[in-house]
Amino acid sequence: MRLRPARSRDAAFRSAVASLPSSALSCYNDADDRRDAEIAGSGGIRTATAGGGSRVISGLMALAVLAAIIVAAVRLLQRRAVERARPGGSPATAIPVQDYGDMDIAVRLQTCPCGGHFALRGEGPLPGADRPTRVAHLECQKCEREVRLYFDLSYIRH
Repeated sequence: MRLRPARSRDAAFRSAVASLPSSALSCYNDADDRRDAEIAGSGGIRTATAGGGSRVISGLMALAVLAAIIVAAVRLLQRRAVERARPGGSPATAIPVQDYGDMDIAVRLQTCPCGGHFALRGEGPLPGADRPTRVAHLECQKCEREVRLYFDLSYIRH
């Protein structure tokens, strides 16, 4: 098979399109499409590169935005899972303490991912827990992120 030079291929394409009935080209009668076709130099007939690309680009942009949202949601879920798995991050991983002073020490040792330290904003019992559990509400002094820290009080002797 012999390839023709680009100019003769373009001319052959234009003549083939020109021989089509006008009803076959009715979808290309939009003013923007004609303008794009004229800019592309196809003599008023839309070429494959002159039109329709905006829909493809819009679709790709929407797909990229959707992918970014999904990635952000997955990262958020992963970060929350890591936070719950750390000691004291959930009632199941509550930090066992033998004295209430151990709670204060554990609170002071906590650091925020931003690098700040947490301040105790409140604490109280965890209702409905199967063992005596206390929850401390912490707030980062740097970024104001709120965290809960759980303590297992079943080892405290009265």
